[in-house]
Amino acid sequence: MELFSRPRRLRQNSLTRELVAETTLNINRLIQPYFVCDGTNTKDEINGLPGIFRESVDSLTKSIESDLKLGIKNIMLFGVTDRKDALATSASDDKNPVIRAIKELKKQFGNDLLIGA
Repeated sequence: MELFSRPRRLRQNSLTRELVAETTLNINRLIQPYFVCDGTNTKDEINGLPGIFRESVDSLTKSIESDLKLGIKNIMLFGVTDRKDALATSASDDKNPVIRAIKELKKQFGNDLLIGA
């Protein structure tokens, strides 16, 4: 079957073009996950996630320094704590490892790092 015209329905506007565009892998789109726990000098590998660690805030800053040297500027923090209750009161507690980590990372790295939590 010969086509007399090229169908361009997927190129009609920028939104459609973006929707069907090829995916590109770029270091600026990578997000490094970190699991932050209570304590000091803690860095334990998570069995189900090779190369990913459960780290205390002080250990986390060292890991992020090496990521920044590699060009990874986006991170996602996940909190690991034993203090759990039905109302999740530790989520807004200043002793929460994620809150402590965000404060320390912002102080140390400023706007060089994008943090999601």
